[in-house]
Amino acid sequence: MRKEKNTIKLRGIKKSEKKLKINKKKINMKKILITIIFMHTLTAGSISAEIKDCSVYSKFNPKFLACKTANFVKDSVNYQKKAYSKKIK
Repeated sequence: MRKEKNTIKLRGIKKSEKKLKINKKKINMKKILITIIFMHTLTAGSISAEIKDCSVYSKFNPKFLACKTANFVKDSVNYQKKAYSKKIK
């Protein structure tokens, strides 16, 4: 009976070690995900200056609406950058 108790304790230790390894992997994945999102936000400003031609799509196409809203957002961001740069000077 003593041997059985020892094996149960050893099994419990192994399970806790596995949980620690899984938790470390989760933490590493979170760090990677956060860095990817951070890098994407840094590069998004350089792409936003380009305004696309939406006349390629018909007015009833959902892509037309998506294109118009994207252009509106890009145009407003560019306007805010210009207005802010004028205030600083």
